[in-house]
Amino acid sequence: MRPSTGVISSHTLEPIGTPALVVEFSTAIIFGVGQFMLAYQPEAGEAFRSRLFPISISPQQIVFDHVPSPSWLPGEKIDMLGPIGNTFSPPATARNWHLISLGQHPERLLPLLNLASAQSASVAFWSATTLAGLPANVERPVAAEDVINWADFIAIELAGSEWPDGHRVLREELMHKSNASIQVLVDVPTPCGFGACQTCAMPQRGGWILTCQMGLVRQFEEFRD
Repeated sequence: MRPSTGVISSHTLEPIGTPALVVEFSTAIIFGVGQFMLAYQPEAGEAFRSRLFPISISPQQIVFDHVPSPSWLPGEKIDMLGPIGNTFSPPATARNWHLISLGQHPERLLPLLNLASAQSASVAFWSATTLAGLPANVERPVAAEDVINWADFIAIELAGSEWPDGHRVLREELMHKSNASIQVLVDVPTPCGFGACQTCAMPQRGGWILTCQMGLVRQFEEFRD
């Protein structure tokens, strides 16, 4: 796990209206969608590192999904560990992408829009939480199930390792879909980042895994009964 030091350049608002953290790095950080960093502000006196997901990525400036504390002010240095975990990996041939947020963090899927553009893919985005500022060329289906048959790549943000009860119909449709790559970003706690504390243990098909070691992005097949 690579250590690095960043400097907070500013606070901004993420698309769901909450504060986000803009961090500058002196060297390029290679980040994949679905990975995160563990950050520590030495002057804040906090006991634990904060987990930060990117919502906008460039080599030396990254916008992260929240501001961990009011004490994290512009100009302050922060110690970072990471990137940690695995990434979404859309097939190179996929041209119809459906992004689905069933949790509280649709912004964590936003970096996929740049990947879709690079692959000349069309995108639909459905979110349980209001998400503002999407590009005009991104379709906003009324229900998450509306464009399932159309999609050949599906990326899902899930709160915890359990499928939400209100989306059982979606799950059934996904279970019967064989002509798409379906990947899920599972939001489970990862306090240490190494798998040592085992807080990140998650059940999946065939047993338990430590998501700090295996990554938070899982194949949908691993959730099937």
